[in-house]
Amino acid sequence: MTYVIGAVRFTASKAGKTGLTTTGMVTVYRVAKDLSAHDVVVTAGNAVEIGNGLYAYAYSASNTQDYVYYAVFTTADATVDDKQPAVWLADPAEQAVLAASLTGLPADVWAYTPRTLTNATSGGETAPTTAVMTYLRGDTWAITITDLGNLTDRVELWFTLKRATGGVPATELADSYASLQITESGGLIRLNGEEASESTLASITVTDETDGDLRIDVKADATKELAVGTYSYDVQVQYSELVTTLVRGAFIVQADITRAIS
Repeated sequence: MTYVIGAVRFTASKAGKTGLTTTGMVTVYRVAKDLSAHDVVVTAGNAVEIGNGLYAYAYSASNTQDYVYYAVFTTADATVDDKQPAVWLADPAEQAVLAASLTGLPADVWAYTPRTLTNATSGGETAPTTAVMTYLRGDTWAITITDLGNLTDRVELWFTLKRATGGVPATELADSYASLQITESGGLIRLNGEEASESTLASITVTDETDGDLRIDVKADATKELAVGTYSYDVQVQYSELVTTLVRGAFIVQADITRAIS
């Protein structure tokens, strides 16, 4: 018997919401991998509370070769203000296929170093373009990116952070859905899909136009509003009518412990 396990974390006022009614919380959809068919295989399934706002559901799947399974968790609790999906854990055979497909990838990634990204809150480590950047929610961020190329004739610079929403990947979302968007000329312009009320909470500063070095600063009053999770980011530049993406990658926002400015 093969189980796939879905999980979600409900929060209220940014803290894990415990004690929710788990009866009838889950609906499970089965979708063909080629999208040729889909149906509902579980209605009103009973979730299990794991802890710290995390709830899970295990489904006995008869065919994980041709189908993927999606669990939708719902609650009527009015105090819940966000839910953060966790991963599905598929059968061991699929995990083996995934592991095989990733063989050699770490070496390829770390061998590729055309640009340098510096995570200032982690002691100044450097990472290649495809590396994952990790920052803490509620901290002041200072992100240094170097060697992007000559920026002398630029018209505008953007730093944008998005996460998948409603099943739509971050790469397909309009900028109006940006969790964080900063421009060199306007500072912070979007926060959590809304027009930012304080543009001075973030900025982009070019420190070397010739080499293409820049620093992105985001104040704690802005980062504390972001949900914990994995995002996608990029830095884009406009030269007159030419627009190009200079760097992009994954961006993880981790939970902070001290919430002094919350």
